[in-house]
Amino acid sequence: MAAFTMKPETGALFVSKNKKNDNSPDYSGNCLVNGVTLHIAGWKCTTRNGDVYLKLSFRPAEDGAQAPRERSEDNRPDEAF
Repeated sequence: MAAFTMKPETGALFVSKNKKNDNSPDYSGNCLVNGVTLHIAGWKCTTRNGDVYLKLSFRPAEDGAQAPRERSEDNRPDEAF
């Protein structure tokens, strides 16, 4: 099976199967932002009004992986905006 390649400016969260304690994230995954792979942690929370939301935390991935940035014809990194 081919290795999964993350597309720029995308990510994925998965349900955490091995929560060590109540403070462990409910979801975890990775994203690729500005050519840098980040680890995402998410906690399912509820407001006082009963609305459910996800609280997220981002940090550099352990391996410090950086994806190469595409360059334009003048050899400058392409900007998203």
